[in-house]
Amino acid sequence: MAPNFFLAAKGPDGSLAVAGQQALYDAALGERGQISLESWGQDGTVFDNKAHTITSIYHGGQLKLYSMHAAPSNNPDNRPQYYMHQLHAYAMTGDADTFRKGAAAFRNLRDYAEEQRNGAIQRANERAETTAIDEVVDVEFEDIQTGSSDAAYSGARGISNSISGAPIGEQESETSMDELQATPPAKWAALQARRNRRRKVQTNEIE
Repeated sequence: MAPNFFLAAKGPDGSLAVAGQQALYDAALGERGQISLESWGQDGTVFDNKAHTITSIYHGGQLKLYSMHAAPSNNPDNRPQYYMHQLHAYAMTGDADTFRKGAAAFRNLRDYAEEQRNGAIQRANERAETTAIDEVVDVEFEDIQTGSSDAAYSGARGISNSISGAPIGEQESETSMDELQATPPAKWAALQARRNRRRKVQTNEIE
């Protein structure tokens, strides 16, 4: 989860100053998480000068809505700076029309925050998938460079099986037990993924 929508509420005896500090702290943490998602897999921290986090305060019948965005510090050695801006305020206990406007604005900003969060997660997942594929390709290329005969041997067997029409389930294993035991787990996972792709190709050729 990466929360980016917050509400700080205080009762009649609660402090507005405390609510303001709570809203600011929560929003800064939420925006930090959104920036981390947008920056995952990138070369450095990504700043787009947009607000990805919404926070609000409800105190004494007043609803105040704020946005939070991050920006790089003027000093490259310092941490990013976070800025909270008030968007609107509504007297929710004033009249029905003001209440409806406040409730609608609260709901619309909640939907906006959800869109920002889902978009950041989706983009981070896409970069993660691309990174995983690149790592598998690097492992395959390293095997070829180090003179591994497994790729050439498997490819020759795949062509032979395609010509003979032998069902995939009846093909012999491409790896001996000694090779399985000597292969590190990470490399074995990459090799297994590569062989699964070969089997799919062979199946398509037979059909």
